[in-house]
Amino acid sequence: MAKLPDDRWQSASDLASELKWIGESGSHPGLPVGALAHRKGWDRVSKPLAALLLLLLFGAGAAWWQASNRRPHPMYFHTSVPFAATDLALSPDGRVLVMVAYSAHANNDVLWTYEVGGHRTNSLDGTQGATYPFWSPDGKSIGFFADGKLKKVEVSGGQVQVLCDAPNGRGGTWSRDGVIVFTPDGYGGLFRVSSSGGSPVEMTKPDAARFETTHRWPMFMPDGKHFLYLAANFSAKLEYNAIFLGSVDSQERRLLVSRSANAAYAEPGYLLYLQDRKTLVAQPFDRRRYVLSGEPHILSDELLYTPRVDRAVFSVSSGEVLITQTGKGMSFSQLTWFDRSGKLAGTVGMPGSYGSIRLSPDGRKVAADQINVNGRMADIWIHEPARGASTRLTFDPSGHQTPIWSPDGRQVLFTANRKSGFPLYLKNADGSGAEEEVAYLDPLATANAWDWSRDGKYVLVRKGNELWYLSWPERVAKPLLQAKWTVQNAQFSPDGRW
Repeated sequence: MAKLPDDRWQSASDLASELKWIGESGSHPGLPVGALAHRKGWDRVSKPLAALLLLLLFGAGAAWWQASNRRPHPMYFHTSVPFAATDLALSPDGRVLVMVAYSAHANNDVLWTYEVGGHRTNSLDGTQGATYPFWSPDGKSIGFFADGKLKKVEVSGGQVQVLCDAPNGRGGTWSRDGVIVFTPDGYGGLFRVSSSGGSPVEMTKPDAARFETTHRWPMFMPDGKHFLYLAANFSAKLEYNAIFLGSVDSQERRLLVSRSANAAYAEPGYLLYLQDRKTLVAQPFDRRRYVLSGEPHILSDELLYTPRVDRAVFSVSSGEVLITQTGKGMSFSQLTWFDRSGKLAGTVGMPGSYGSIRLSPDGRKVAADQINVNGRMADIWIHEPARGASTRLTFDPSGHQTPIWSPDGRQVLFTANRKSGFPLYLKNADGSGAEEEVAYLDPLATANAWDWSRDGKYVLVRKGNELWYLSWPERVAKPLLQAKWTVQNAQFSPDGRW
């Protein structure tokens, strides 16, 4: 830390310029990249927020933010995390970082812990497939989602405990009273469950009048009663997406700011949120009256944001330390053919961000949902490897997903969020004719088609956590399995009997 004020970083942009100069001068991961200290606390936002330290995480990035009324000693950090993380969370005391990253040993994403300023990372056993971790208030345990469940594990190690079902978890938060508020699925409201496990209780319902389809990314306020969350839709009506304040003791809620990503609170009174697709800002927030004031100030303009789930990757601890991850929210892959012996036989289409993939009944075509360049919407594409041709099948400005083929290969059935929920649509595979809505199961539940029987009589579909089927051509929906457990990826047996 420079002794002369004029020699110190006066803004976040000053620090960014300094780091850019270091990078262009040959600095590389593994060397110290800076030190920081704070002078007077939070009386002026622009000064303490200037105390940012970018910690390179081998392809990820991290920004450290110190803000307190004391004068801490300079702190140096080294790059000792040898991988890029897909998500992260900082412990309540700001000393330990938990990350989601790939493990070659597990052949899957797992949870890794890293002690700030340390020299090694540790993977947590039993956390294969983990997503969206969050900490217990005492910093001894970590909650996360995997295998369609909400789980927890002690940082010191030990057996992973299943708390309840969560088919497609979208964030959680843990109070001092042992209450976990979480989003169990991609669509629907927030639920609460004891940190020791049990039956979840619904807390919120999306407001159809505001086109809401999901409440996600909850974050408890310091009082342990109120919490922040994102209310959003994925139907191109972004103007309705907003950060709300909710309570465990009431159904009342308060709209704080219109945005399309998660938010967090930092002491002694700031709301942190994404101002656009990459800029993290802090705005003064009165946590007693729950109102914003003043102007937002930029903390970081290189934040990783994934529009498909409305997730900005950052974490704050008690107003003392902020960590952000840089990068882009889309990853590309290449559709690839393999023969039955596992030998590479060729590629299909161009590299892209693909979701569900289905072969046509004759094996000559591939239907896939592919994320658009904006990272938010997806369309159905038909690929013909023999001709080297790719044809876009859908054009509506909404999200299309999970295509399946009709038994004769002439039509494709898929879901799209053009309304609240996911109606099912049918279209000719060659692109001719108009799309036809064939079923609308529930405006507040995730729905998608899973399989079409070879005799053409039945279509297996998901409705929330239940398995339903459509009789064809009557198109009448009926329940098949309405169990308490999570149902996913149903398929007909080749002979159609099972």
